[in-house]
Amino acid sequence: MKRLALLALALPLADGFAQQPASPASPTPLAARPQSAPYDHLTHAPSATALRTRSTIRIDGVLDEREWADAIPINRFTQYDPQEGQPVSEATDVRFLFDEEALYIGARMSDR
Repeated sequence: MKRLALLALALPLADGFAQQPASPASPTPLAARPQSAPYDHLTHAPSATALRTRSTIRIDGVLDEREWADAIPINRFTQYDPQEGQPVSEATDVRFLFDEEALYIGARMSDR
């Protein structure tokens, strides 16, 4: 099984964004959504929490900085196609870090 390690993005943050406290997001239950809501899947997308880092994160495709191990993973993904809501067939682990300059997204995705 191949294992891919990507550190694909370092997105610049808008001024003041990093200083704002995060508010917990709670998905709207499907029954309470208006008919025109663009999200029409049977299952909810996972939510993410970004961990603040004061260290330098290298954009090199290797997730070897200690902060990646401390970041909260998203790894309970489900399928959209062919069987919506079923567990994914390949392991995927996504983590988020941020500093005053950028949002860093690190992902490990397996593929047979």
